[in-house]
Amino acid sequence: MAAGVYVAQMEGVSVSASKTLVELGAPSSAVVRVLRAWIGNTDVETSNQLRVQILRQSASGTGTSFTPKPLTSTATAGATCETNCTAEGTAGNILVDEGFNILNGWLWVPTPEERIVIPPSGFLGLKLASAPASAVVLSAGFIFEE
Repeated sequence: MAAGVYVAQMEGVSVSASKTLVELGAPSSAVVRVLRAWIGNTDVETSNQLRVQILRQSASGTGTSFTPKPLTSTATAGATCETNCTAEGTAGNILVDEGFNILNGWLWVPTPEERIVIPPSGFLGLKLASAPASAVVLSAGFIFEE
């Protein structure tokens, strides 16, 4: 089983609707701890207030597969990742619900006591919970440890 710190991210995708940007799935034999989450704007210069949520999901959605990249290990991550979901997973508890301005982006760095743990075979979504005023190119992701 993999051990280390990894990044799962959506890189520069045009988004015009409320949707899950990054979905992280824990492997069946390990937990995943979320160390950081972010959403960044790469092309819009107009102020726009949006909402972001981190939520548990009881089932995976459908999106573009992304292989998590190792940051501190050469081992392959056991976790799975989908980005830019075209079909939403089954929503569960909302754990983080915050507003942010698209010009500033959003960064969530929890203290160790606040880190979200994804149980084996569990899913966690990073969702843009409100649609932008017009299409915007976003990058988003999780840094996590297994």
